[in-house]
Amino acid sequence: MKKIFFIFIFSSFLFNVSFAEKVSDFYLSKKGSMDIHYKCIDDFDSSFTREFGIKKIRNNKFLFEYDVEDKLYFPRTALIEYKRKLKGKDVVLSFFYELIPPVQGLNPAIAVNILASLNNKKHTFDVWWIKNDKNSTIELDEEYWNFLDILENDPDAEIGEDLFKFTEKIHNIISKKLDFGEPFEIVDIADPSLDEFVKNPEGQPYNFPHTCKIKK
Repeated sequence: MKKIFFIFIFSSFLFNVSFAEKVSDFYLSKKGSMDIHYKCIDDFDSSFTREFGIKKIRNNKFLFEYDVEDKLYFPRTALIEYKRKLKGKDVVLSFFYELIPPVQGLNPAIAVNILASLNNKKHTFDVWWIKNDKNSTIELDEEYWNFLDILENDPDAEIGEDLFKFTEKIHNIISKKLDFGEPFEIVDIADPSLDEFVKNPEGQPYNFPHTCKIKK
């Protein structure tokens, strides 16, 4: 009887592991496959929009870029999420990153993307450019595209854990540059050192604010 029980438990474990979701399961997936879908409109140019979905896979959350023409999702990055209180209101800040290699006349930088949700009603999305070392940026960029190449060549590949660790690596770089506290608090991004920001010709930090809505 004990042997039969052990076999049942072991088989159940294998069954659950076999069917655990992974990032590759949602590569080229369609609307309806994400936990939530955002449509964000640039505050300065309403003709520019960006859509993406967020999916929790195992213990981490991932952002999938949405191609509005092909109507398909592509894995883009993991999220670093913080849930905090601000004047009695629930605030969720989700950080994710994109690399700007030193090409086309641009200096190397990290695009810091912050998706903010206030009481799950008001949603904003801001992009800031933070200076970064040239060699570090190139190495990180190569590592990032290697993940996506693996996924494109092997549809069953599991890149979720590595992608999350990669995002953490960049988050640690930004945390040091912007002097985030430990633990992180919202005040840490209220008055960061502007010396670390990439500035436009007018001497102001590049900033791309968006207003977002949750879409089905």
